[in-house]
Amino acid sequence: MAEAIQAMLKEAGIKVEVRVMDSGAIKEQMKEKDMQLSAYALAMVPDPDFYLRRTYHSAGSYNKWGYNNREVDLLLEEGLETFDPVKRREIYNRVQETALDEAPLIHVAYYKASVVMRDHVRGFVFNPVAHDYMLNPEMDVLK
Repeated sequence: MAEAIQAMLKEAGIKVEVRVMDSGAIKEQMKEKDMQLSAYALAMVPDPDFYLRRTYHSAGSYNKWGYNNREVDLLLEEGLETFDPVKRREIYNRVQETALDEAPLIHVAYYKASVVMRDHVRGFVFNPVAHDYMLNPEMDVLK
């Protein structure tokens, strides 16, 4: 993926040096917030605060580029303290709109899960945080 991104950026006139580093060196650069471009993956949970707080809050554990927006921090605090689902949705939508407008990071890939099954499969429950859907103890295959 790094080489593909490098080639696309080159077409736009941006020179990128790809460096493969061991995890210790990566962690050190992340700690120093000295990353101009990096690739990482994380698992999601079905609550927007999990990802948005860690990524866009000024003290977020995934905020390795030093993004700092006081309004976003306050919205994230408000979202965490709000129990009304409609109000929470509005708050987190505002966080996402601000993040899209300011673009402190650009997502290049998303995990997508598709589930297809025959009509004799019963009891399947989709789990958005699991990656092995066959480990579903409530699922039965009837013949």
